[in-house]
Amino acid sequence: MVATMNNAFLIIMKNKSLPLVIPIIVLTIGFPGSPIYSADSAAGGASTNAVAPASADEAQSKFFEARSLLTGMNGEKDPARAIVLMRESADLGFPDAIGGMGYFYAMGVEVPKDLSAAVDWFRKGAEKGSIKSKLNLALAIANGRGVDRDEKTGLLLLDEAAAAGLPEAMSAQGETYYYGQFGRSVDMPTAFGCFLSAARAGNADAQNTLGIMYREGLGTEKNEEEAFKWLEMAAKRGHLKAQSNLAHTLGLETPTGERRIQALKWAMIAADRNEVMATKSLEELIPNLPPEEVAEARREADQYTPAP
Repeated sequence: MVATMNNAFLIIMKNKSLPLVIPIIVLTIGFPGSPIYSADSAAGGASTNAVAPASADEAQSKFFEARSLLTGMNGEKDPARAIVLMRESADLGFPDAIGGMGYFYAMGVEVPKDLSAAVDWFRKGAEKGSIKSKLNLALAIANGRGVDRDEKTGLLLLDEAAAAGLPEAMSAQGETYYYGQFGRSVDMPTAFGCFLSAARAGNADAQNTLGIMYREGLGTEKNEEEAFKWLEMAAKRGHLKAQSNLAHTLGLETPTGERRIQALKWAMIAADRNEVMATKSLEELIPNLPPEEVAEARREADQYTPAP
């Protein structure tokens, strides 16, 4: 999932999800925007010291290439090469790369899974100015993943990351109010405000959630037009749950032909990616729908490509 142009790696370690709203978030990859430092890395963690600005371009270039090879976003996927480049970028002091190394340990990619080592990398990245690393560290501490559970400290770091303007952090902050996580009381209006800020900053998860909150009147008045706007925005960008949510919000069983075709289109796009709710709905409904509508929806679904 691609976020905004200033982000690195994000791992949100939790297991709750909102019905029709938020999928479990595993990894978000974007672009770095932090100052340059050096890092002497070891198998279980990283240590950093300042280096000359001349190293900045090389460190950033290695980070970009590592990110691309890890995700396959440019058509080539090579995790083994990705971790080498990420470590080299971390050694040159790129804070987001230092935190990015934590991803490999947290997920067990090319190294044995080691949450404690992951937390070490997140902590070092956060100390050197990576806000994404601070968010990952916050969620690890709050959930007790690879470190002793400390909800108060985790929540403090999470709020700092959100205050720094990181869209994923604002979205995660919204979830703490939505669910009543980490000692917070459920507060839908405050959750709505967090998701609105994150959505406006381009976070697709928040856009999806915001659409549902408008649709259901959670923390705000019901507003179908706003619900469609935010769900469609996330769906067009490739957000799987938003695609399914948009289909059901449009109404797969609506009697209006064009609207039903659009609902079918988005359900097909989601089902093509094995989204369970969309797949089940289509299996139940398609046999009873006009074949020409199904064919038109299929044609439009086949033409879909995610927006940047």
